[in-house]
Amino acid sequence: FSEMSTILSLNSGHSIPSIGLGTWKSWPGAVGPAVSHAIQSGYRHVDTAHVYRNEEEVGEHIRKEIEGGVKREELFVTSKLWCTDHNPERVGPACDAMLKRLGLEYIEILDLTDHYVARSSVSTF
Repeated sequence: FSEMSTILSLNSGHSIPSIGLGTWKSWPGAVGPAVSHAIQSGYRHVDTAHVYRNEEEVGEHIRKEIEGGVKREELFVTSKLWCTDHNPERVGPACDAMLKRLGLEYIEILDLTDHYVARSSVSTF
């Protein structure tokens, strides 16, 4: 791993860089070079999501850096499974589509996102 950030140990025995490049609201055409620059600068954690509409470009530049000599095992990629794909029959196809967009065989973290806001009249207790 890079000296760019502290490496955190997870309960699973795996490690995760404490600092990563987030790609939310990144402009098309700019996000890819930003990913490449970040990886070349020592970042090893990249965060993206289908709803960011940039997975293809992010993946393209991750792959370019791997082809340029960065070991895939050094990189930590996070993406999201949007709330519309949480039904069990949609999880597999959504994950397959995500990996295809990224052009990667695997990612390290898949966040399950749920952006529904409960009405204030709904009690959670």
